[in-house]
Amino acid sequence: MTKENGVKVLTDMVADFVAHIGKKLPDDVVAKLEELGSQESAALPKVLYETMTKNQGLAVELNRPSCQDTGVLQFWLKCGTNFPYINELEGLLKEAVVQATFAAPLRHNSVETFDEYNTKRNVGKGTPTVWWDIVPNSDKCEIYAYMAGGGCTLPGKAMVLMPGAGYEGVTDFVLDQMTTYGLNACPPLLVGVGVGTSVETAALNSKKALMRSIGSHNDNANAAKMERLLEDGINAIGLGPQGMGGKYSVMGVNIENTARHPSTIGVAVNVGCWSHRRLVEYGRELPYDIKDKAIFHAGPIVRKIEGTEDDYEMVSVGPTTSMRMEKFEYEFTKLTGVRVIVGKGGMGPNTERACKEFGAIHCVFPAGCAVVAATEVEKIVEHHWDELGMPETLWCNKVKEFGPLIVSIDAQGRNLFEENKVIFNERKEAAKQAIYPEVKFIK
Repeated sequence: MTKENGVKVLTDMVADFVAHIGKKLPDDVVAKLEELGSQESAALPKVLYETMTKNQGLAVELNRPSCQDTGVLQFWLKCGTNFPYINELEGLLKEAVVQATFAAPLRHNSVETFDEYNTKRNVGKGTPTVWWDIVPNSDKCEIYAYMAGGGCTLPGKAMVLMPGAGYEGVTDFVLDQMTTYGLNACPPLLVGVGVGTSVETAALNSKKALMRSIGSHNDNANAAKMERLLEDGINAIGLGPQGMGGKYSVMGVNIENTARHPSTIGVAVNVGCWSHRRLVEYGRELPYDIKDKAIFHAGPIVRKIEGTEDDYEMVSVGPTTSMRMEKFEYEFTKLTGVRVIVGKGGMGPNTERACKEFGAIHCVFPAGCAVVAATEVEKIVEHHWDELGMPETLWCNKVKEFGPLIVSIDAQGRNLFEENKVIFNERKEAAKQAIYPEVKFIK
């Protein structure tokens, strides 16, 4: 085989794999979700797990991405110095992402910074992201691929602690993230924790931790112990599926660690909408009347119907993090007269005020269930602002039996997520106190 043919074979292989991982969850994740779902007894978490299971079945059956946010592709390479295609790897990975984007299809998730345009190819300057581990005197290459979504992995959190904070400080940092950004990151979560000497080393370690399989453990006995303690502690908070409450919060906690400077402990955890911004901040009229109708915080995957001039079908459409729209939601509701706001995760006082004053409600659609939602879209009737790219185009849809929907803010302004946070934070403090005595690794 010529080198040119070898590069093409590898490119096609990676493209097929990237398309596949957007549609089919790994076996260890499927098994863990089934295990967690079987142990829930309350009605709400059971419905959510049932919807997640239904969605995975539909994704495979209909050959569609299971979540509409197919992320920014990130690759971790363990590559030998003698691997014959080492010089071509970064280029062929980029080409593979482009191939997969149009074949799968995947969402166009690459926006060039400062120029602020969507490339509509899912690649751009520095995307996909590629990290390297070079293996001397080897001719082998392992390629790990990860779809990093905007509501889960990409936000991340990292900081540097003083050594006096000890691993109790690491505990505080991890558990505090669970009751803030973790609530909006589609629990149950696989939590990657990185510990090292700086924010960047800790962040990379936390990313590498997510590449490990569920149920695996760190080789260091103390780190493995802390994995178990943190998993038990986070589960004790009771975030439940989608952060709506339940017996379990996580699928597991994986820790990756490297050495640190004596005076620092770096720690990291790896677990907005233009249509609103255009209307409220730039004073432009919405090109579609949504008075007394519903909006869905989502960035879908759509494709043109063959043989038509301008007709599209909904491939995958699940909720995106509603909190991104919080800044604009009061004015948006006031100006448009929208009555039902659907998304994922909680919203804040602007939305509470809007719901109370204008008789609206905010609902949660189960995150990660984008094929279920897509099958409930009967027709895309209009689309506007196409120049923004697929995720941020305004898609106007006719739907049937759209749900399940869980009311998170009612027309009186009561906020279920904020009420749950009070309970979660009380449980979190108790979990911290149980972990502290067990993690005094710095004497």
